[in-house]
Amino acid sequence: MDAVDATGALLASLERKAFLRVGLGAVDGRRFLFHAGFGFDAAVIEQVERRGDLKRFAAHPIFVAAAFDTWFRHYDRSRPRFSIRLDGDEVIDGCYFAVVSKTTPYTYLGSRPIHIAPEAGLDTPLSLTAFRRMDALTLIGAAASAMGSGRFLRRRAASCTATVSNA
Repeated sequence: MDAVDATGALLASLERKAFLRVGLGAVDGRRFLFHAGFGFDAAVIEQVERRGDLKRFAAHPIFVAAAFDTWFRHYDRSRPRFSIRLDGDEVIDGCYFAVVSKTTPYTYLGSRPIHIAPEAGLDTPLSLTAFRRMDALTLIGAAASAMGSGRFLRRRAASCTATVSNA
């Protein structure tokens, strides 16, 4: 959490040559290291970025407010938005939102880690968390699971190479 300590740890690891190559994910030619969100997740981030100047001072409340604002006013939940094609040509049709992860935790709420893909790591294949239901009970259950053991989300997690297409 301290920039000076983090810089010292980074320099020490470079000096020891204690580093690894890490694969990147890519979406539409844009590479990512940690996570890529689609559907509802991307819509929430879009709302947060519109308040970028406030994010610096109140990031956690801004994300929570943006999630509720997006849910009620800025995301069409009337039908699924896209499908996902996995390795081996398996297709997950009818997705409302998904996150492709390379690390865990996904983010933090205050000091509490949010784990949506507990098995994700820089040394593992990409992990996919996809939602085919967009009701409040599913999302509340997923949020509670992510703030706890991640058990609800883990049972449907899949390592993947995925192609996302509009439904």
